[in-house]
Amino acid sequence: MSFDLFLSCFRTDKEFGAVNQNVLNVLRQHCDEAPDQFGFYRPRFADGSQVEFSAKGLEKNGGCAFHIRSFSENIISFVYDIARSGGMVIFNPQGEDSETNPTAILHRPVPDL
Repeated sequence: MSFDLFLSCFRTDKEFGAVNQNVLNVLRQHCDEAPDQFGFYRPRFADGSQVEFSAKGLEKNGGCAFHIRSFSENIISFVYDIARSGGMVIFNPQGEDSETNPTAILHRPVPDL
């Protein structure tokens, strides 16, 4: 069983290339292997934790996904760093839209409208 998080960026088509490169730069800090035949990267961290990361949607729609089997501080930091590097919103489909279990997580405050 996994806990899934989906990240999405809301940009124009021309900006997806820069988002893709920024995200891949962060990924390369933690994973020097190519994706497997299904397009998944499996970064491993110093504490022994690992996560499945799919970046297949980056080029087309500025999105990616994490399939998390166990949590660690390193995994949470990695998800946050990816979100920040791509200017993405983190969507938690398991969320209940509460402060302790949100459905959407922003990496910076929303400006006043």
